[in-house]
Amino acid sequence: MSCDGNVCRVSALPSDETATQPQPQLEGRVILLAFTDPYCTWCWGAEPVLRRLKEQYGTQVQIVPVMGGLMPSLERFGGAEFFPWVQKHHREASERHGMPHDVRVWQDVASEFTGTWPANLACKAAQLANPEMYEKYVRRLRQAAACERQAIHRVDVQTRIAEEVGVNVAAFTNALADGTAQQAFDADRALCAQESVSGFPTFIVKHAASAKRHRLSYAPFEAFEAAIQKVLVDGPPLAKAPLPEFSEEAVLRLVRGSEGIATKEIVGMFEVPDHTVLATLKHLEGKQCVTFSGFLWKA
Repeated sequence: MSCDGNVCRVSALPSDETATQPQPQLEGRVILLAFTDPYCTWCWGAEPVLRRLKEQYGTQVQIVPVMGGLMPSLERFGGAEFFPWVQKHHREASERHGMPHDVRVWQDVASEFTGTWPANLACKAAQLANPEMYEKYVRRLRQAAACERQAIHRVDVQTRIAEEVGVNVAAFTNALADGTAQQAFDADRALCAQESVSGFPTFIVKHAASAKRHRLSYAPFEAFEAAIQKVLVDGPPLAKAPLPEFSEEAVLRLVRGSEGIATKEIVGMFEVPDHTVLATLKHLEGKQCVTFSGFLWKA
């Protein structure tokens, strides 16, 4: 694994012989393939953009996480030397993309962490168990690592989070045990090879009914809107809902509707200055309507 600008890169793609694996079933007018890894800090940094896309475009844009497997084994990335490096990298990345990161998690897991692939497998197991919960599980797993110091490569942690978000735990466990999660992960990595994706996050915006597509890495919301417009150039635009009108009640609804939300995400949902949102959150905290862990807001 290496870092290049606002992406994290794998050292090698899957071999060509795996590149014929089936692609995910896609539905919707615009498809956003989100090539990712639950441990990737720049993927975590893209969460505010994905949240706003869902808010303003709803089901017109189908977001499909594709697990890339950033780090297959610790030995390939310097062994014990990896941990001080990744703490520094995640701290610096957090300062740039604005999403919080408790880098102490890497001290916690240093004696047992072997790579990111187990967390990728858990995401595919959740998709197989409950496809409608896939995105929610990926988000929750990412949040658990970034802000809650949870060891998301461990099966007991993965299973507990699956239960929290409403995934069928028996089906989740079976998918990990019977090899179907591994097969689904292999298919995702094959798709990475087909698309020559080696950096995360990578996003491919596709028109569902034509060959038009546009490729992005970590980028602001406006870049995603421009990509959507490009792939829909020959047809009508998507219906775009307005952002919520800013108020204390609207901020509280947003926090209550989440299982933990970062200040950066809340700011991205309102067209007001950052300091106005933060002052409102502090006021709500003073009224004991919300709590702040130092990383996330919860109600």
